[in-house]
Amino acid sequence: MLPVVFMDESGNKETDRFFVIGFLEIANVVDFNRQLHRIYDQVLHLSRYKRLQRVNQAFETGDLDTLYNFAKYFRNFEMKFDKVSQENIHFFMDLVKALFRKANFKFNALVIDRNDEYYTHTGLVAMYKSIVNLHSNHCMKGEYVFVPDMFDYRFDWYQIKHSEYLKAVIPTTSDASFPLQVVDVLTGIISLSLKFKYGKPGEFNNSEIKRKPLLGTLQKELGKNVDKNVTVKSKNYYFSVWTVDFSKRRGSRHGQETQP
Repeated sequence: MLPVVFMDESGNKETDRFFVIGFLEIANVVDFNRQLHRIYDQVLHLSRYKRLQRVNQAFETGDLDTLYNFAKYFRNFEMKFDKVSQENIHFFMDLVKALFRKANFKFNALVIDRNDEYYTHTGLVAMYKSIVNLHSNHCMKGEYVFVPDMFDYRFDWYQIKHSEYLKAVIPTTSDASFPLQVVDVLTGIISLSLKFKYGKPGEFNNSEIKRKPLLGTLQKELGKNVDKNVTVKSKNYYFSVWTVDFSKRRGSRHGQETQP
């Protein structure tokens, strides 16, 4: 059985200071999903319950526009960081706890700091190529299958210079893959941590402030603060954040990694 690496990102707008791409390596996807499915089901049921409440309320008040929008914009359920609210944050906190206490995994987050004086905007595709290349050549030491979030169905993932260990690339959508949703949550928390640590007062909105306890849960599980470069190793997991150092390749349009 080959390990599977799931990839998702956070902060892909050029106005975001930090662009975080997370890579979740799982040796046994079935076991991973089994360990965490209870929490996924809890968030799913709460989401459906709240949606049904809003539909019933719109029906009772004759709010046809709201009913129309519910029907028109229906999406499959996903556990995503931007869906964390005061109502469900305790479930997401439970997800983080269960992940680090029950599951076996390796997680690498590669960060681009757009405030780096040597950073040059080259577009999302170029950044994806650069970051995926860095990960595959510096983090993968054996054969694996790569499952990236399919941000663009036209993008050819084989254009990227992967390591010799890559055996297959299977792009998919995050709503169809629970591990991709876990990556979304983790990269979201990391982005939030970096924003709180390096941002300026007044840059944080109410949603970000309300999600801060989720960051506290992650840091408590790690026993370390989440920063630009941090690594934690345990018997059942490996967690690392490292930031691209563009000064190592001055004149290049891409960056060179700096690992902790």
